[in-house]
Amino acid sequence: MVSGARFPWGPVLGVFVLVSLFLTVVVAVASRSVPRGGPVLKGPAWLDGWFQFAAGWYYNIATNGYSFVPGKQSSVAFFPTYPMAVRGLGALLGDYQVAGSVIGVASGAGAVALFGVWVWRRLPRAGALTAIAVLMVYPYAFFLYGSMYADSLFLLTALGAFLLLERRMYWLAGLVGALATAGRPIGVAVTIGLVVRMLELRAQDRAHGRAQGRAQTGPLTGNLVGGRPGWAGG
Repeated sequence: MVSGARFPWGPVLGVFVLVSLFLTVVVAVASRSVPRGGPVLKGPAWLDGWFQFAAGWYYNIATNGYSFVPGKQSSVAFFPTYPMAVRGLGALLGDYQVAGSVIGVASGAGAVALFGVWVWRRLPRAGALTAIAVLMVYPYAFFLYGSMYADSLFLLTALGAFLLLERRMYWLAGLVGALATAGRPIGVAVTIGLVVRMLELRAQDRAHGRAQGRAQTGPLTGNLVGGRPGWAGG
C-alpha cells in the first residue's frame, strides 16, 4: 500500500533541524571541559564535540592530502569522497572544521529527505512516518547531525543513486553511485545493488513494452487461410 498524500517536506526537515539543534547543544555542553586539540581546531569551540577519532584523519586529508608511511597507519586507508568534499568547501569557507560539520549535517538532512521520499511511495502513511522517525533517532543516527565523518554523505549518495536509477537516469545514477563507492568500503555493495536493480528495471521495461505492443495490435479472432488472416464467420 502506498500513501496518497504528498510527502511532508516541511515537518520532516523541521524535526531534523530540531534534533540537530538539540544534539548540538548536548555535544557542546558535554565537551566544554575538554581542551582544544592544538592548532588543528580553529572553528567555533562548540563544534569541537563533533570532531573525534577519525575526524582528525579526514581533516588532515582535506588540508594536506593523502600520505603513506610503510608499516604505519596512513591516510590512504580512508576513502576520498568525503575528505575531498571537505577540502573544496573548506577552501571556500576558510575553515575545514566548519566545512566538515556543514557537509555532515547537510548530507544528513538530504539523506533523511531522500529516504523519506522513497518510503513514502512504498509504505502506508503510518509505516513511512515510523521508518523516517527510526532513521532520525536510531543511536547511530548521531552521525547524520554534524560529526566530521563520512557516513551521512555516503548515505546521501547511496540513496540518491538508487532514486535516480528508479527514474531511469542510468548514467547520472552511475556517477552518484561512483561517489558512494568512493565514500566507504561498503560502497562496493552499492555498485552491486545498482547493477542488479538496473537489470530488474530493464527487464520490467521490456515486459511492459511487449504488453503494450500486444494491446495496440489487438487479438486476431480468425485463422490463416492461404497465408492471409481470415476472420471467423467471414
